[in-house]
Amino acid sequence: MSQAIDGIQTNYVRGNYAGTRCWDAMYLALNQFGPSNIDEQRYLVAMTDGNDDSSDLNTLFFPTNAVDILVQTAQANHVAIYCVAFGNSINTTALQQLTSQTGGRYYTAATTADLGTQFQVIEKDISSQYVLRWATLKRTTIPAYPSPGFQPSFQLTCGTNTAFWNTNIVMTNIDIVDTNQTPPVTNTITTNAVQFPYNPPDWAGDVRIGSLHLVQDADVGPQTIRLRTAYSPRYVRALRLNYRPNFPCTASLDSTNTSEILSGWTMTETADTNDLRTLTMLSSDTNNLLTSIPYAAFGDLVSFHFLYPESLTATQAFSVFNVDNSIYTNFLPVGQSFTNQNFTNFVKLYPPAPPHGTPIPWLISYGFTNNFAAAELIVTNGLPVWEAYVAGLNPTNASSRFNVSTAFIPGQVPQILFSTVLGRTYRVETAATLDSWSVLRDDIPGTGGNILFIDNRVLSGVNSTFYRVAVY
Repeated sequence: MSQAIDGIQTNYVRGNYAGTRCWDAMYLALNQFGPSNIDEQRYLVAMTDGNDDSSDLNTLFFPTNAVDILVQTAQANHVAIYCVAFGNSINTTALQQLTSQTGGRYYTAATTADLGTQFQVIEKDISSQYVLRWATLKRTTIPAYPSPGFQPSFQLTCGTNTAFWNTNIVMTNIDIVDTNQTPPVTNTITTNAVQFPYNPPDWAGDVRIGSLHLVQDADVGPQTIRLRTAYSPRYVRALRLNYRPNFPCTASLDSTNTSEILSGWTMTETADTNDLRTLTMLSSDTNNLLTSIPYAAFGDLVSFHFLYPESLTATQAFSVFNVDNSIYTNFLPVGQSFTNQNFTNFVKLYPPAPPHGTPIPWLISYGFTNNFAAAELIVTNGLPVWEAYVAGLNPTNASSRFNVSTAFIPGQVPQILFSTVLGRTYRVETAATLDSWSVLRDDIPGTGGNILFIDNRVLSGVNSTFYRVAVY
């Protein structure tokens, strides 16, 4: 499975205790990460004893050691490997290589009862890590390494603890306090990472050009896609985007809490007749440079939430998605702009949706390949195709229906039974006359089965009561 938390993407791999096929599963998981985003932390977590008895990986890459292949693949995809060591004969050498050479760690579970504890330790370890980046406007030409170059240093304080980092460090001892044990245990680890001096010409670029990219939420899938900045130039007090989603979609502004990069910002949206939408994001005071996005900041900007995920894949989420840099001609100082890293990976051109908004990819998936405006009005299972889409039904299956029934037994309360599908929300309404409806219960999540609603109101003296169920 995959999980994403605040820019962290994790693949969990469960193999058997002997590790016979675990190497193969790990190799497949490492290759599922796809292209790396430069501000994304990636982890793979596996349970294994570290022994490789007969994996396909060893056969395919023989005579290269399977562990070497895993390390090389993890390094290429920027993935840190964490392991829970468990078994009768643990290969500590292999586990040490897998984890230390990829930036991870391994923990040993002595018994099955320890497994959950050790996985919780890894989860705490991963969620407690921070990305430390720096940027400088200094562009002085300095001879390339091995000259001293420019050496940035950092001081990080969290609570009462302070740590220091100098980029010229080649080897260092790090004391790690494991607070998951009682009493806490301090372990000293010697890193073998080589950090070369910073040489400005190797990294210099136009500091006025920012970088944007789209990221699919690994937790919930393509239903949520986020726009992130990997680097923001100075004095950005506005952003403008043009996009046309291929599925019903709403956009919301991210990172607006106090001290976050868009604190105090607002967003407005407009759309033309072809549903080409424009998002305009402005700081709290565009005349005040202090309201700009912090220089070199990275993080989430906008979340795009797709209401109904049927047939949706990240690669066909939008027909249009671009950043409008012309907005910066009206802001001083001028010259800022943003480039995109991967917008084309999320764009596939389709015609605008027909009048009732049924997504073209969804219509095509059910065989409606032309005259889409007419297609969404065809009645195939008791409902027009566009209503079947809203209800989460299969328009080509006559038995795929939205059914509602009621039961009135003298002396008992009324009962309403209705069918549901996953991914839809339902609302039960009632009325004394057909022109005045009120809500009995809203926000009922679909289960994929029937739901029974009982009207427990006191209805003595009521001559007639009507019910209806809405799906959205």
